[in-house]
Amino acid sequence: MQETPSTGKSLEELISRARRMAQRYAEISAYSLNPDQEVWEGIVRGIGRQAHTLGWPYCP
Repeated sequence: MQETPSTGKSLEELISRARRMAQRYAEISAYSLNPDQEVWEGIVRGIGRQAHTLGWPYCP
């Protein structure tokens, strides 16, 4: 089994990165963010936690 890659970044830093990634993707694509801020913030936090725990930003 492969070892989980270490990002060397804090959880908050990874959540912030996931948030920026989602906002940028919505800007350059035909997609938009969920209008319910609580929903999309939960997804962004989940992606940040996955990156922190697993080393990759897998969708929660």
